[in-house]
Amino acid sequence: ENNDFVSKYAQPGVHTFAIEEVNAKLRALASGSGGSVGYCDGSSAFLVVDEKNSSDVKKYKIHAPFMRDALHPTAEGMRVWFQTLVPAVEALRAAPAPLESWYEGSRALGDETDARNGSLRSVDEGVRLALSRLIAWSPHALCVCDVRETDAPIVFANDNFFTQTGYGVEEVLGRNCRFLQGKGTAPDTVAEMREKIARGEEFSGRVLNYHKNGVPLMNSLVMSPLRDSSGNVSHYIGIQRLATVQALRDAPAEYQHRAAL
Repeated sequence: ENNDFVSKYAQPGVHTFAIEEVNAKLRALASGSGGSVGYCDGSSAFLVVDEKNSSDVKKYKIHAPFMRDALHPTAEGMRVWFQTLVPAVEALRAAPAPLESWYEGSRALGDETDARNGSLRSVDEGVRLALSRLIAWSPHALCVCDVRETDAPIVFANDNFFTQTGYGVEEVLGRNCRFLQGKGTAPDTVAEMREKIARGEEFSGRVLNYHKNGVPLMNSLVMSPLRDSSGNVSHYIGIQRLATVQALRDAPAEYQHRAAL
């Protein structure tokens, strides 16, 4: 195949990484929805194993003909897609119907037999249902902190929080969110966040966080107060749109603008 063809459809580097990153987030969303969201990995329709990779971790690269067929479907391209998607769709159709919201079940009530995400038991019952639906359907990293407790510990985090930050359950639950901060985090932003929380107000801004492996993450963060039946702020939910600083730097200008909103 000629170089022009490869350069047009291969899209190396950050794009391949972005595909893998998006798939990881979608897997976590489906896992955290308890069946409300179905996930089918269709990456095999345009990714192939990178045989030149020397590390122990399997890496993938975009195969130009597959990408061409995905962007401009041909008979062969559609055949590959249907081979991947049809069995997955049939499996989803055969699966039991999910609850209206998975987090309405025992996990939301703090069933200690399966508390991998923590518990929403301490959240006022009047907002718990709406909160559970948001958690079940959101593709973002979410955590809930109890501000009535000392140091406002995280009492609940969705699967995408663990996936996107790299930390495990035992490293997250019971801790204040500041463990995601690091030497590059702006003190002024942290101070503003604390002032907003102290006044029971919503905070919205960009905060430099860090993945467990040390990679800088730009967090487009929204922290919203949750109130009890008396109108007092009892918890905060953090809605985090995380992207690596390097990915944002390499992304097209239009995407950088959207990410800043």
